[in-house]
Amino acid sequence: MPIAITSEHSDLADSVRSLVARVAPSEVLHEALETPIPNPPPYWKAAAEQGLQGVHLSETVGGQGFGILELAITLAEFGYGAVPGPFVPSAIASALISADNPDAAILGGLASGETIAAYAIDSGLTATRHGDGLVIRGEARAVPAAAQASVLVLPVAIESGVQWVVLDAAQLEIEPVKSVDPLRPLAHVRANATEVTGDRVLTSLGTAHARALITTLLSAEAIGVARWATDTATAYAKIREQFGRPIGQFQAIKHKCAGMIAETERATAAVWDAARADDLDGASFAAAVAAAHAVRAVVFNAETNLQL
Repeated sequence: MPIAITSEHSDLADSVRSLVARVAPSEVLHEALETPIPNPPPYWKAAAEQGLQGVHLSETVGGQGFGILELAITLAEFGYGAVPGPFVPSAIASALISADNPDAAILGGLASGETIAAYAIDSGLTATRHGDGLVIRGEARAVPAAAQASVLVLPVAIESGVQWVVLDAAQLEIEPVKSVDPLRPLAHVRANATEVTGDRVLTSLGTAHARALITTLLSAEAIGVARWATDTATAYAKIREQFGRPIGQFQAIKHKCAGMIAETERATAAVWDAARADDLDGASFAAAVAAAHAVRAVVFNAETNLQL
């Protein structure tokens, strides 16, 4: 299977990038650094009208019927625009629910944008069985977008291992906390003998699968950031003059820009490969490779961007 995306995928990327540029320009980002992000954010309705919240969800629940690759392409463009708010956490949470049951009733609200979701990759929550359901206790710390979400997808420890559950925010104590990144608010989540019915337990979603999905989709967002750093640095090198000519004509600057492009392309190929992985073992390995390349690319490119 090829690791590149098709022309249709490129069209999707162009469409999402156009939307992001229109609804989340730099002025929106600067404002989000100083003031709390509205909930839902101003761009939420426009994204819903374009079907982006449900691009990866089944048509039976109102989604567009595509898959994780199309969601990864969408999230890469949201990373490119550094779009603030809960879009990425909500998309990942819905992907986790869909991986368990693509026809789950709760996905209808997520596909339409009426519902915002959040997730945690780890937590201190524990569960005991109560009939067909569970009773949840404990705390999940620093959960992205938890204060903006009405449902949360969280892992809980039980006697047989880890089980993923869907909880209503109204059942929980949610405490917003200061985030290093003000564009992505965080909150601690606490459950005090919170009951979860059997239909909210994601029995078909294993931890390995969940982690592979989360890792792949966060890596997709990261390559968008890496590409933005590359594009803005190379654009600056074309107009910034030193000694009477653009700095992009100097060999050392050319090498730096070429290095950024190479890092971005390597990471992008790894992410598309992970998003296309069919079997669980392959997905887990591909996601780990994607994360390794994406983290290196975003850090290297951000540092080089600042140097230029």
